[in-house]
Amino acid sequence: RGRMRCFVLLAALALLVRLSVQDTYDMHLQLPADAAALMMDLSDQIHATCPHDEINFTVSIPHITLYQTDFTSDKLAAVVDALAAIAPSLKSCDVEMDTPEISGQYFMWNVKNSPCLQALSDAIVNATYVYHDPNMKVPSWVWQQTDKEKRNEMVKYCKIYGSPGVFDMFAPHVTLGWNEVDDMTPLLSLNYPATKFHGDTVGCGLVGIHGTVLRGTDIGVYPLN
Repeated sequence: RGRMRCFVLLAALALLVRLSVQDTYDMHLQLPADAAALMMDLSDQIHATCPHDEINFTVSIPHITLYQTDFTSDKLAAVVDALAAIAPSLKSCDVEMDTPEISGQYFMWNVKNSPCLQALSDAIVNATYVYHDPNMKVPSWVWQQTDKEKRNEMVKYCKIYGSPGVFDMFAPHVTLGWNEVDDMTPLLSLNYPATKFHGDTVGCGLVGIHGTVLRGTDIGVYPLN
């Protein structure tokens, strides 16, 4: 009888672990086809200049992150429902690209923040953060921030919202490269044309290496007004 009870307890524990698998998901503004094509063309140039670049748009999509955090699998249905509930009230946004930037191992093309983008990010955070995994760790790059006030704010946001890049720390961008081998300085001299587009769709997809969003993994797609 004791052996059977032990077996049942182990089976229940295994089921609990299986039901609570943790993954990182990214709620993002999808790029229209012409803007996505521009990012992919830039990616080809980046690979030619910095062959050790690890951002691969054949397996991931160019996107603008609005909120990225960890969810356990048993909370995903609630996340999808929460996004569906607020989607009718969310506004589509005009987007204007800004300047390229090297940040640590990342190479990104910044987006000019706007009240529309900020409101979109804020709404998504507020609707879904209650479902994030409270056991997620603060990313190592946050601890490496030299600005103590900024670092402390990011740590606080990580502990409450599961992400350092929310509210006043929201900094929209498109990640184009990640490299720890090549000098990425020449990438700043590539041609970045004046680019504006309208973002009218939010997706929620599985995160791969370096914060990429893997193609074909969206658990929800939400048209905006």
